Amino acid sequence: MLLLLALIAFVIYYLFLGGKERLAAQKAETATVTATTADRPSGAPSGPGGAPGHGAMAGAGRPVGGMMGMSTKVSVVKARKRPMNFVIRGLGTAIPSETVVVRSQVSGPLTKIFFEEGAMVDAGEPLFQIDPRPFEAKLQHARGQYQQNEAQLANAEADLRRYQTLFKQNSIARQQVDTQNALVKQQRANRAALQAQVEQAKIELEYTTIKAPISGRVGLRRVDIGNLVQANATDGLITITQNQPMDVEFAVSEQYIPQIAAKFYQDVPIEVQLYDRSSSDLIERGVVSSMANQIDTATGTVKIKASFDNSDYGLFPNQFVNAWLFVERYDNSLSILTDAIQYGRQGPYVFLVNDDMSVKQQDIKVGIVDNGYTQVLEGLNDGDQVVIEGVDRLRAGSKVEIVD
Repeated sequence: MLLLLALIAFVIYYLFLGGKERLAAQKAETATVTATTADRPSGAPSGPGGAPGHGAMAGAGRPVGGMMGMSTKVSVVKARKRPMNFVIRGLGTAIPSETVVVRSQVSGPLTKIFFEEGAMVDAGEPLFQIDPRPFEAKLQHARGQYQQNEAQLANAEADLRRYQTLFKQNSIARQQVDTQNALVKQQRANRAALQAQVEQAKIELEYTTIKAPISGRVGLRRVDIGNLVQANATDGLITITQNQPMDVEFAVSEQYIPQIAAKFYQDVPIEVQLYDRSSSDLIERGVVSSMANQIDTATGTVKIKASFDNSDYGLFPNQFVNAWLFVERYDNSLSILTDAIQYGRQGPYVFLVNDDMSVKQQDIKVGIVDNGYTQVLEGLNDGDQVVIEGVDRLRAGSKVEIVD
């Protein structure tokens, strides 16, 4: 037991008291080395073979005297007043102002085609001919029945007049007159029904010549001569599209609806320009013709429809185009190149070049963006120079040298 206590006491002494003594010795050694280094001449080498020590290397990493005062080369642009447009861009689809799928209203074999595929046709122009002979026979039959009824009605009316005369002479009973009168009414009703059958047969005969319901351009036909055409077939015989004028539908974000609606519902024309997929070639100019009466909750957008003359047929049905909707035009708006604007925690800012060629971080308030320029509502004046290249090397108060 005594041995165990002695061993514990020895361990405590070695760890704490012995450790303190070793630490004191290390500090004394360090002080000696420092004093020796301080006594060495400033030009004497501190490493083996005359190599510079750590202190010399650190000194080599510090900027050379005068570097902090050098100017930074930058490129600048000037804030200028220029015309600007508030434009909303969207992807649109060209839609014919009218589209009709031509279907036959009667069944029968196709005997004639009167048009060339892709040609322009006028409303009422014949397109197809279905064999009319069965329908001509049906019309003749209906007319024969009608004429037969006419003869029967005339005979019944003559008998009624005779019966009425005899009744006045007390030669026949009242019941016989009433019976004949009912027969006349029945024949007149039959005449009306047969007249309707005649008219129906006429209409069906007219339907054998299928005519264009609208003016427009015909597409590719879906049947050839000799085929049996079914009435009201789903696919139809051909499609006609009216491409002059042409409509384009596109969607805009709901955030722009107040500005658009304010003009549209006051009958103020809103211009829309159409461009190709690369937005480089102008295809057509038009105006907004209608807009949806509710927002699509799935996308947060509203459908806009614009109308275009399409006089040169530059628009084709279902063509995708870039639609530019011009909400507002500003004739004299202060703006700068968008690339000169930086964004920080406080919002947009620019590096403004002062008269003494120093720069200032200037907060600005921006408006619309148009063709690479951003409208500046607050923070700059006409002619102010702002840095566009070299911004990453600047801070407030830096001196700059303007280069082309």
